[in-house]
Amino acid sequence: MNAIAHAVRALLGLFFDDGELALQILVLLAGTAVVASAEALPSWRSMALLVAGTLVVLLGNVIRAARNR
Repeated sequence: MNAIAHAVRALLGLFFDDGELALQILVLLAGTAVVASAEALPSWRSMALLVAGTLVVLLGNVIRAARNR
């Protein structure tokens, strides 16, 4: 049973290792969903906002990780 728990923790760690990154992505998704559902922007702009926001969040995370090394 311990081996199974360790494997599950390792698998979840691949996705949720950096809690701050996960939180930023969730906030970005929620914000984009609000903008898209309110139809404040055309759908292609909402998608562009999501893609650009994800790239910014990931780039910020990479820079932060490089500074901590």
